[in-house]
Amino acid sequence: MVGATGFSIGFFGPMILAPGANQGPLLGILITGPLGALLGLVIGVVQEVVGVRGSPADLLARRGLLSDGGRRVWRAVAALVAIVFLAGAAAGLWRGEPVGAVVRGVVGVALAWFAVNTRTGRGRIE
Repeated sequence: MVGATGFSIGFFGPMILAPGANQGPLLGILITGPLGALLGLVIGVVQEVVGVRGSPADLLARRGLLSDGGRRVWRAVAALVAIVFLAGAAAGLWRGEPVGAVVRGVVGVALAWFAVNTRTGRGRIE
């Protein structure tokens, strides 16, 4: 998951921030994807050695750092960021930048889905 996240940020991030850059996706392919995979491996090994089970959200909930109020804050932040991305997608379509607009739209829809469909309770984000 960490590798996929690193790859996605490195691959799609330059498309959002600099749509005209033709070598932007190489950042995800050559740098952030492999580094994310390596970081995920390190996290997995540390979890096995320490004997910790569960997702980072589960661990934060067990420590009391991710209460129901904290989850609501994350959902609200996700909703606000989704609005920004969706507005950027609409503006990109208006300016005639289809690739950047589609990427912004997909990220915006994913964040909106998270904000609306994340269920809270029992110490987990499901």
